[in-house]
Amino acid sequence: MKRLLILTIFLLLISLVSASSFQTTVELKISSLTGVSELDNSDGTSLLITIINSTGVVVSRNAAAGVYKAGSIIPITGEKFNLDYATDYTYNLSTDYGDFLYYFSTPAEPAVGGGAVIKSIQQVTIQAPGGQITINEVNPDKTMLICSFSLLSPSNPQSTYFTVELTNSTTLSASSFSNVIGKIMVVEYESGVKSVQRGILTLPRYQDTPAEYVINPVNVNKSLVFQCGVRVYSSFPDQRTVTLHLKDSTHIEANRGDYQGSSNSYLSWEVIEFE
Repeated sequence: MKRLLILTIFLLLISLVSASSFQTTVELKISSLTGVSELDNSDGTSLLITIINSTGVVVSRNAAAGVYKAGSIIPITGEKFNLDYATDYTYNLSTDYGDFLYYFSTPAEPAVGGGAVIKSIQQVTIQAPGGQITINEVNPDKTMLICSFSLLSPSNPQSTYFTVELTNSTTLSASSFSNVIGKIMVVEYESGVKSVQRGILTLPRYQDTPAEYVINPVNVNKSLVFQCGVRVYSSFPDQRTVTLHLKDSTHIEANRGDYQGSSNSYLSWEVIEFE
């Protein structure tokens, strides 16, 4: 009885084709041969490799010319071909001694470009004066907030914005001095996020220079900084206008339009570092 024991299938030179498929070529490694000492494919036509899925033949080609023994790797001839992600295939090796079959499955579809993968998005509406808002549980180390605000009474000279912060896995803390409504998107990532830092910083009144704040070290080429709202009790719009940027790997810098304002400004912020 002649038998061939296949050790493994190698998928080589994988490259993305679409959201559901990739290009590759296949090599097979022989673990052992029984009843025959070798597979002679010196002429390049004695071994035929066919890859089959549930719908039929995907590719059928000759193996590369050569003599294959136990421990040998048998490559397929020709260019790369398309296989689908997360799909079952049959590898059929046709020889002078009969057909030998091996069953394998392709890997699951990866995140395109190896980027961050979103797990969930929650949308929350808040209204002054704010308070504690309960959300579905998230991992704070992989969650960011995207915030927008509008005034309920634009004619009110003391109208101001919110500050919003994720204080734990199920709670948003929001605060405002007056009549404002806010829309918050709570975005939790499944993977691709290395760290999230957050807090509420103070820009003191009468301070005439930008304010620097120390953060844990991040890779500036893989990090973003976000505002999550400004809160100030003032009739001067410039005091509610604050810019924020990542100055270097360990500092963020905040700058408000009116340094001479008589009120402190409070800014909620997040720094998200991607892997």
